Amino acid sequence: MSTIIENTIPRERIHSDQIHIVDAKWVQQLRADVRALMVRKKEQIYAEIRAYPFPIPACDAQYNYLLEKRDRASQELQQLDALADAQTNPAATLAALKAVVAESALLDKETQRRIISA
Repeated sequence: MSTIIENTIPRERIHSDQIHIVDAKWVQQLRADVRALMVRKKEQIYAEIRAYPFPIPACDAQYNYLLEKRDRASQELQQLDALADAQTNPAATLAALKAVVAESALLDKETQRRIISA
């Protein structure tokens, strides 16, 4: 199944007066694709934590790092979920989505670049 993130085709319509209007359905789909990707990354972090051997957690830097990544993943998903509805103002939603993506610790640089350039 192909996602907008993989295709990154900008969905703007140019009217005769040259005003750009961002397609609300496309923004909603992009947001859903980004969310699904972030959820997969978060699930990978949770799996790493579950599979981690039993150290003394407070003394194990790698374990603590995984816990920080888990917390960051939750924060990023909350930011994404808090974005305004794309039907109300798709251009603003797209700009806010790109800002969340740009600051994401979950997404690799190439994925960030592809989303931001959409």
